[in-house]
Amino acid sequence: MANGRVDVRIMKKTGKARLRFYDVYPELLETIFAALAKARKEGNTHSDTVALSYICMDFLSTPAKKKG
Repeated sequence: MANGRVDVRIMKKTGKARLRFYDVYPELLETIFAALAKARKEGNTHSDTVALSYICMDFLSTPAKKKG
């Protein structure tokens, strides 16, 4: 089962953070790749990093659904 662990490392030479995800089920890859492709196209970028940022910003700007 995916447990949501994330590994973040700051690269000394560039100062950029390297973000790596673990425990992604193979059947989720198609969804992940499709979401990145859509975000690249709609965001007019070739960068998966920028596309991931767009996906996260979109998610955070969406009002939370109330349970119950």
